[in-house]
Amino acid sequence: DVLAAISTLVHEVGLTVVLAEHRLERVMQAADSAIWLPGDGTATCGNPADVLAQATVTPPLAELARIAGWSRVPLSVREARRRALREDLVPAAPELPVNGTGPVVLSARDVEVRYGEVTAVRNVSLDLRGGTVTTLLGRNGAGKSSLLWALQGALTCAGEITVCGRDPRTLSAAGARRQVTLVPQTAADLLYLPSVGAECAQADAESDVAPGTTAKLLRTLGVDVPDDRDPRDLSEGQRLALVLAIQLAVRPPVLLLDEPTRGLDYRAKAELRRMIRTLAAQGVAVLISTHDVEFAAGASRRTLLMADGELIADATTADLLTSSPAYAPQMAKVFAPVPVLTPDDVARGL
Repeated sequence: DVLAAISTLVHEVGLTVVLAEHRLERVMQAADSAIWLPGDGTATCGNPADVLAQATVTPPLAELARIAGWSRVPLSVREARRRALREDLVPAAPELPVNGTGPVVLSARDVEVRYGEVTAVRNVSLDLRGGTVTTLLGRNGAGKSSLLWALQGALTCAGEITVCGRDPRTLSAAGARRQVTLVPQTAADLLYLPSVGAECAQADAESDVAPGTTAKLLRTLGVDVPDDRDPRDLSEGQRLALVLAIQLAVRPPVLLLDEPTRGLDYRAKAELRRMIRTLAAQGVAVLISTHDVEFAAGASRRTLLMADGELIADATTADLLTSSPAYAPQMAKVFAPVPVLTPDDVARGL
């Protein structure tokens, strides 16, 4: 809807629009020109395809061009699909990994959340297993955030919720966080101390863990910054990693992430995927609410879909994303019916 409104402003009203955006796959086909800021004080301006060919940012179609050896970066799925067909570029279907078989650590049955007369979540039942990553998709207002807060025990709701045999709603806030922790959309709001070291020390004290635990976890997540660095001077990805380390200091078996990719560029998203895989390898069950289907395609093996407060689909990520035009990532559209989801799938299949 936003992009349609911008198109109207440009083509019918005659306005010039300058749009700053990280998710380039959504906007580049509509752009007349592009500006790339590499971060060294310079700027590269020009035709969008030419700029993408030089830039280090890698939206899916630009990554496909690199893999296929194309000199021109396609700006739309249609352009990429036509070129792939002309060149008979057909990757082999990927071998899909088996879903995790760890123990069920979170179980929810017939969960319902109401705000007055409005039912935000209706009769949702699900299980999460340790060591698995699950994504939760749905349009705005579908009930995703309300479901996450209910699973964390912070919202009054009907139904049954157990995490390792305990109901988080019956625990104190600190006790619930030891069972299931939630990183909200505005994760940086949880940071209020003047330095990274102070945030880590405070987390150690509040979590009753050994000094240095949070700082060590932050390094495990791939972020090594000076203790005296102000959290506000960190990148978006580094701030998110700091919040993750703080929330995970108590080693909860379940992690809930609400829109974690907001404000992240492609490099930061890749780092976030790596962090999530690290946590899953340690046995944590991760549930991610997101609108970013490109991120979901590379982050999880299982995907849930919500609409009007109900859970309407529960399938492997490959099956759900390739069967839904509304949620299919760009690689799935380019190479349909071959069930590839990401540029990495394409690279492995060629």
